[in-house]
Amino acid sequence: PTTEKYGERPQSAMVITDKQGNIVGIAGGRGEKTTKLGFSFATDARRQPGSSIKPLSTYGPAMDAGVIVPSSTVYDKALTTDDNGMPWPMNDGKYPTGRAMTVKSGITSSVNTIAVQVLNALTPQASYDFMTQRLGFQDALVSSRTNADGTVQSDINLAPLALGGLTDGVTVREMAGGFASFINEGIYGGTRTYTKVTDADGNTVLENTPSTDLGFRNVRTAYYMLECLQNVTAYGTASGIQISGVETAGKTGTTTSNTDIWFCGLTPEYSAAVWVGYEHN
Repeated sequence: PTTEKYGERPQSAMVITDKQGNIVGIAGGRGEKTTKLGFSFATDARRQPGSSIKPLSTYGPAMDAGVIVPSSTVYDKALTTDDNGMPWPMNDGKYPTGRAMTVKSGITSSVNTIAVQVLNALTPQASYDFMTQRLGFQDALVSSRTNADGTVQSDINLAPLALGGLTDGVTVREMAGGFASFINEGIYGGTRTYTKVTDADGNTVLENTPSTDLGFRNVRTAYYMLECLQNVTAYGTASGIQISGVETAGKTGTTTSNTDIWFCGLTPEYSAAVWVGYEHN
């Protein structure tokens, strides 16, 4: 749609990689490309990922650490209260029900309370370390930043990592690369737009090979996460996007007032991340 809001058309970006992280498709914005090396919403824009970050920041690392499995039972209850005395977190504006559910169900329906409790058990520091050291988010996450007014921001906390309200945000490219690890037996290969550069004599000047020692340490983690993410596209927040004859998996993400809308999807061969939103929030 070309609906304008405050004089702006909505923007969108997409990155598709194979399982090793080789970029096979990229769209950096709407409309015809008019500049070289211009701003790309796929690689340069940092946006809040919302719930689409949960598999990479919370559930994947927690499964890898042996904290949970898909069948683990967690209660849909608040962890604390906010400044107004309201339960925190809420589930998309709804009060927690208090009932027990499996981790798999929590992922399928994107239940915030389940993600926060799992991250609390894993610890935000362990999540931050995992994402920055093993999943390629070292440039995205902020350990600590002091603003001009003296306030301090950090992504090493429950809300940023479990709910995706990060200091700066993530790029579409980073998200596609992270999700590719789930179809690469847990290995995070990085993302690349070229494999190597040779000179006129055929000598290799630059080599850009996928990493083989990053990502999840246990291949079982990738299988567990795929089991959960397949439920999302079959019965959950992304139901109805299946492709005939192809296995699909994925995770949705939205931020407050639908400022950012994400879908990170998987087939056995490809990982894709799609973002839709406005240039100015």
